[in-house]
Amino acid sequence: MKIWIAWAFSTGKTTLAEELHKNLPGYLLDIDAERDLADMLDFDFNSHDKLEKAKYQARLYVYSKNIVNITDNIITDSPLQVHLWYTDNWVIYDLIYKNMSDLYDVLLYLPPEIEIENDWIRNIDKEYQKKVDEKIKEACCVTEIRNPNCIVKTIKGNINERLIQSLEIIKDLNNVNK
Repeated sequence: MKIWIAWAFSTGKTTLAEELHKNLPGYLLDIDAERDLADMLDFDFNSHDKLEKAKYQARLYVYSKNIVNITDNIITDSPLQVHLWYTDNWVIYDLIYKNMSDLYDVLLYLPPEIEIENDWIRNIDKEYQKKVDEKIKEACCVTEIRNPNCIVKTIKGNINERLIQSLEIIKDLNNVNK
């Protein structure tokens, strides 16, 4: 099963992905693809022009898609989402929308209900987070329309409540698929 955790930044996506991974042996955990690729390419997120940014986004798109396609069981807070609020390239943006719908079996949407953690990297502007969240919610709706086989659920509460809800959804889906 391919599980995608959709988020605006600072909503607990990585924490949920790590907790799910602890409870689902045999699943690949993909939480750092964009940083891994940036390291491999020696790409600095803060100093690049539009062309360099577009090239990196195209590489990240292919890299992310390949990670998801190498296994049947993956938990990811996929960087495909990162493109939704950073990309200036509409070709890549369109590819993301199409592929998000087709790559995953379960999409767990985490609304921004927890405080933004200041890790000195992420933007701590709550209004900006809301704008990002609107794009993520739109992507979730597109996914539901394009792929009725993909289960899209909103997960709320603290980490324990989110984990329990997520595991129930996955368990129910596994029972249906048997």
